Amino acid sequence: MRIDQPFFSVVIPIYNVEDFLQEALLSIENQTYKNIELVLIDDGSSDLSWKLIEDFQKTSRLKVSFIFQENKGLSAVRNRGIKEASGEYVYFLDSDDAVQSDLFEKIAERIMKDELEVIFFDGEVFVEEGVESPYKEDFYRHKVMDVTQAYSTEEYYGLGKVLPNVPLYVMKKDLLLENAISFEEGIYHEDEVFTPKVLRAAERIGAVEGIFYKRRWRPGSIMSTTSLSHLQKRIQSQKKVVELLEEFLDRNKAEIQENERGFLEGKIRYFQDVAVKNEEKMELELQNMKENERDLPKVSIIIPVYNVEDFLDETLGSVASQTYTAIELILVDDGSTDGSQQVMQDFKKGHEDDFDIRILYQENQGQSAARNYGVAESTGDYIYFLDSDDFIDPETIEVLVERSLKDDLDLVLFQAIPFKEEGVVLARPLEVYENYYQYKKMS
Repeated sequence: MRIDQPFFSVVIPIYNVEDFLQEALLSIENQTYKNIELVLIDDGSSDLSWKLIEDFQKTSRLKVSFIFQENKGLSAVRNRGIKEASGEYVYFLDSDDAVQSDLFEKIAERIMKDELEVIFFDGEVFVEEGVESPYKEDFYRHKVMDVTQAYSTEEYYGLGKVLPNVPLYVMKKDLLLENAISFEEGIYHEDEVFTPKVLRAAERIGAVEGIFYKRRWRPGSIMSTTSLSHLQKRIQSQKKVVELLEEFLDRNKAEIQENERGFLEGKIRYFQDVAVKNEEKMELELQNMKENERDLPKVSIIIPVYNVEDFLDETLGSVASQTYTAIELILVDDGSTDGSQQVMQDFKKGHEDDFDIRILYQENQGQSAARNYGVAESTGDYIYFLDSDDFIDPETIEVLVERSLKDDLDLVLFQAIPFKEEGVVLARPLEVYENYYQYKKMS
């Protein structure tokens, strides 16, 4: 290790956590062991997380790297963190959680004593006042590890309780680099695939005694969201985990021994069963939604269209993916001269059984005239205008309607995130546009 090289790199992925981030940062700043660098990667946050980070950088005694990127998801951020980390050991901390102040001191002592490559520790779930956690008190406890011993991979699996959660261990960075280990991007449950790869590569695995990790459970976080769109992604992710674990087991079948094989086969069966149960749950939810659809207020989504064939597919796809089903889509072609009309017709053929789709045409009169035409033809209780080169998240309409019904609102505002295509030069920095679309003083 170089004299100026940090011993630990702590990677913190950040996404819209301004209310919790300070606690996570201070839990690293206040470590009794100081040879630590912080790698902070903002995954396209739309809140003031960046401001907290900038303020923290000014006063921190640690080496702090701050990277901002367009939203790509947790696994992509962690993979970026692996590349950016310069420490001998790497730790991934979630940005709404925290660790005890002596964690890295204890881990460093164990590494120096037993040359460990992976070091586990216990954690516990905590909640904000008035929030109830679904997790048992000992959910993140290893219980059976001897904190004086160095285990082989097979010995560790033989202990009987393997926790794959990445924030529960520190690992040697060379394990990841030399074995090309990274996080599977685009799925939930990525730890379930990542950790077996780390354990397979490691020769010396150990633990430190104590509850060092504080896991925050909060409604709306990845670990607690249960909406239909998230349920669908969970199902897809669970099937992908099965596929990846089967590939991993097959690829390493000559080296994998009984305990490790038993664990992996058990995980495969577990995720197969969970995916089936979630599919049954989703089917039931969809049936209930269809039965109740006639009681839901209808939303008319009006999209003026003018020469946007390159972007229109993405816009229409975001409408088709809405979790709220009582919608009608009104497309007003404002005299397009490109292939936009064909894109609309193809979309209607593919989705006319899903919801009401109407395509209107007028000679070019401008966006305002197209919007007015759409309003005149609409039959919904609510109206939403969407530009034809933009898109919305799957839950957008559902959330807006729920908010309106809750407080009998006539108008519901929401925030937006601007983005640009690669190679596009803006007249002003992107941050200027980001601030424009934020409602910072509204609650």
